[in-house]
Amino acid sequence: AKMRQITTTAGHRTIVDGTLEVTAGRFRWQQYARTPRSRRAIVAREIIGDGAQLVVFDHVNEQIRVAPPDVRLLPIALAHVYDRAALANLTPAFASSGGHGAPTDRVLTLTPATGAPFASLALVVDPGNHRIKQAVVTDLAGDTIDVRFYEPRYDRPVGTVASWRLAMQSRVARYTVIASPVIAPAPAPAPAPAP
Repeated sequence: AKMRQITTTAGHRTIVDGTLEVTAGRFRWQQYARTPRSRRAIVAREIIGDGAQLVVFDHVNEQIRVAPPDVRLLPIALAHVYDRAALANLTPAFASSGGHGAPTDRVLTLTPATGAPFASLALVVDPGNHRIKQAVVTDLAGDTIDVRFYEPRYDRPVGTVASWRLAMQSRVARYTVIASPVIAPAPAPAPAPAP
């Protein structure tokens, strides 16, 4: 699907256009940027997740960053690729449009348990085809990541991680590889005191 991500942080908006392919166990997100001279769109960054690691191909800076997935840092809408239990810890509420989407849309709001790195995830569902057309993550400070999907393609299979990497192989051969450090797991909660 084509997509647009609108990030609002402390009142400042950043817009990133791109495409997203996602299926069980893998995804590819291509982010576009405009070239300064021609103003035409190019693929500036590709993020590929295969369920075991994230690989970011930064075509502008000619770098490849490899990192283990940290579910706490992933967009919650993609966290299920790495941790299916991540979505099980959310409380759902289904209502008519609540400030997102069109008045006729349905909105599924997912609220996490205390201690999560975000306040809510709103999934806007098109009543005509029952598919998600917008996902809005609100963090604890009230900042948002609003992802809108356009022209979804359900008539063709999602590529494999191997095919995605093979298509870029000659382009990224000279890129610098940066291995990100392993992110320590979140500390376990302290046991309750004995009575």
